[in-house]
Amino acid sequence: MRFFVRRAPVGWMVWDREIGGPARLVNGRIASKLSEDDARLICSMYSNTMDDSGDDQPPIMYKR
Repeated sequence: MRFFVRRAPVGWMVWDREIGGPARLVNGRIASKLSEDDARLICSMYSNTMDDSGDDQPPIMYKR
C-alpha cells in the first residue's frame, strides 16, 4: 500500500511511501496537521483512486 496514516508532530498526516514523505494534495499543500478522521479519509481516497484507476494523480480534494 502506497499511502498510510501516521502521527505527525502536530496532528496526523498521510504518508506517501513512494516519495518517502507526507503526501501532497492537489493544491500543493502537504497532507499533515490534520485530524485523524481527515487523514484517514484522504488516505482512503488516495488509495482507492490510485489503485483502481492506474492513474498516478491524486484525487481532487476539497478546500479547508
